[in-house]
Amino acid sequence: MKVEIQETKSCERRLEVEVPAERVQEEVEHHYRNYAGKVNVPGFRKGKVPREILKARYGLAIEQEAMDDLIPKVYKEVIAERKLHPVNEAELEEVKRTEEGALRFSLLFEVVPALELKPYRGLVLYKHLHHVTPQDVEGVLAQMRESKATFAPVERPAVRGDQLLVDLTPRDESGRANETKKMANVPIELGSEGLLPEFNEKLESLSPGQEAEVEVHYPGDFREPDLAGRTVAYQAAVREVKEKHLPPLDDALAKDLGAETLEALKAQVDKDLRDQMERRSQADLEAQAIGLVIKENPVEVPESMLKNFLSSIAEDMKKRVPPEKYDEAKVKEENREQALWLLRRTLVEDEIARREALEPTEEETRERIERYATLAPKQAEAIRASYAKRRNHRRLEEELREEKVLQFLVREAEVKSELEMPGPKILSPAEEGKIVKPYKT
Repeated sequence: MKVEIQETKSCERRLEVEVPAERVQEEVEHHYRNYAGKVNVPGFRKGKVPREILKARYGLAIEQEAMDDLIPKVYKEVIAERKLHPVNEAELEEVKRTEEGALRFSLLFEVVPALELKPYRGLVLYKHLHHVTPQDVEGVLAQMRESKATFAPVERPAVRGDQLLVDLTPRDESGRANETKKMANVPIELGSEGLLPEFNEKLESLSPGQEAEVEVHYPGDFREPDLAGRTVAYQAAVREVKEKHLPPLDDALAKDLGAETLEALKAQVDKDLRDQMERRSQADLEAQAIGLVIKENPVEVPESMLKNFLSSIAEDMKKRVPPEKYDEAKVKEENREQALWLLRRTLVEDEIARREALEPTEEETRERIERYATLAPKQAEAIRASYAKRRNHRRLEEELREEKVLQFLVREAEVKSELEMPGPKILSPAEEGKIVKPYKT
């Protein structure tokens, strides 16, 4: 069999194949035998139809089916033998038979490009410095107190910090209250983080039994897609006003939160914050490392990989937004750069994993599954069953491979203190959100 592989682009290959006449004829004969055993021809039993009658009646169909079966078989053999790794369905460009009976065909497909990575050992990384301050500890303790707050009904106008039970009835375009969409006993805490300002403005100072008209302008990125970007008018009826009571910050609260004393609780919070900062520092280093490698290696991504990835993003978005707001072309365009970055990251990480033998072992994969199962004992069996599915198992293997690559890059890097950078950023936990990280999968 003659095989020629042409590199039409860095990510594209054309396969030119000539299958010898002998093998072509074997495939044709095989299909003739199959036809003889299944077709009904008047005057002949199945399997006893003469070859010339089969050829006269079904010859063209038999030969076409033989070629349709032979080409995929040969293609599979060639890509395995030549160690090619197509990333899309091959496109059949040309098929013809020679006078001698050989079969010639060409296939066009994309492959993962060969990566010639620049050195990725010895990267210079800068470790973010994080200071845990007494104010940070006090902030966490305040959140803990909030988690144990109680609310008691009061007969007075509402103030910031109160919890209201409110019936919200949206009005339609004509201004009539839509009772079918009424939401009863909606808890609203005045002044709480994330509460839209219109509710604070219109509901503050109302007493139980009073009503107000509230026109709410939902931001475009609102968590509920069917409300995002809309303006909705509500008839709001206050059913109850509850006053918040915070427990004292003392040993009794500490015991309720699992510590022996308040001082022990403070010490645990301080340690947890420091551990959290260290984990974030490590994550920062990993993000720096892979970002540098990708910047130095602008890998060409096969177009079919990009198209498939953007299609999956668009399908996911389609499930989460109202049909009238869904624009597939816009979704793909807005996500194109991020998708390219993520695919480049995947290709680079896979290549480093291959070169450095960083593939997770089956034992490591099983250990991670058991760790997840231990963290959620009630769902342990469901977790194990989920990862028994090949797709989920492979996804976990990919996650473990990525972890190994990132840890390897940091381990092999030269890590400096952030103080050695111009304009150091020594952060407290409250300032963590200001760190801009590259895209991560």
